[in-house]
Amino acid sequence: MTLGANWKAATLKDVAALAGTTAMTASRAFSKPELLSEETLSKVLAAAKQLGYRHNALARALKQGVQSKLIGVVVPQVANQIFAKLAYGIDTALQEHGYRMMLAQSGDNVEWEKIAVNKLFSWRIDGLIIVPSGDGAFLKDLESRGEIPVVSAARPAIFGNFDEVTLDDVAGAELAVNDLIQQGHRRIARLGKDDSLTTANRRMAGYRRALTEAGIEFDANLIRADNMSIEDARVSTEALLSLEDPPTAIFAESNLLTIGALRAASEQKSALAVNGFDDLDLSDLLAPSCGLVSYDAVKMGQISCDLMLSRIAQPELLPRRVVMPSTLNRTGKENRNDFYSVALQ
Repeated sequence: MTLGANWKAATLKDVAALAGTTAMTASRAFSKPELLSEETLSKVLAAAKQLGYRHNALARALKQGVQSKLIGVVVPQVANQIFAKLAYGIDTALQEHGYRMMLAQSGDNVEWEKIAVNKLFSWRIDGLIIVPSGDGAFLKDLESRGEIPVVSAARPAIFGNFDEVTLDDVAGAELAVNDLIQQGHRRIARLGKDDSLTTANRRMAGYRRALTEAGIEFDANLIRADNMSIEDARVSTEALLSLEDPPTAIFAESNLLTIGALRAASEQKSALAVNGFDDLDLSDLLAPSCGLVSYDAVKMGQISCDLMLSRIAQPELLPRRVVMPSTLNRTGKENRNDFYSVALQ
């Protein structure tokens, strides 16, 4: 069909007229096709195709005051494998229950996050699953308005009384740093993200606790925060290696920061040991190896979905908090035949 200057979108009434049916019958072809005969259904669908008609299920749902069956999901970066796996877990679980996901990213920027959430609200989502940027303070307003249920995933929203699924970030960081200490390292640097993030604060606490319990004095010169990208981490690692008394090991607080640290160590031909938080794709090819605090991000997404759907069904439930287990995996070329996993106690 060629669109002319005076073209306008076809309506359901146009489809009904061309098919020789009533508007109600045409509507049933899209909402309850099982109620129509094969002949009538074929006529309506053929007319819709000829006219270029597109059925708007969301508009219909809003008009009738029923659920949109859409769940908004906001993550920091869709390109980050951890958040991609999280979103995958959410989407597959939602589809099993007749829901669909609308995905947006915040870039770990609170203002972008607000824009994303408001845009999702304009689509009349039935719920919001979010990895909060910052402390999640603005989400408190959503809670007070009580418009839709909110689930916080991967990071707690400390200013909201929401259902959440998180990790024990303190214990995970402590596990990674203890592993470096057991290897004999005493000069252990920390590559962190924006300290306004709850996970960054908690992983810093785990780092410091491991040092304290090992009798290692905290050295502020070994701390590099506000690293939000691979390049940030690479530059920070170069700066650490250029110190008069450089670190022999680094604890990196996310997968992107681990990559940046490994890249800098390779470029500087340094024997720097690196342990990080989050899994890395192709980590079995790394040389030298590194320790990674690992967890099932797909499962986290599925749990987020379960919390959301049960909240929709039972709004009166008390807030629930799920803490997922982590392990420290040593991975790399030299460990392919001697892979070990240390359970988080």
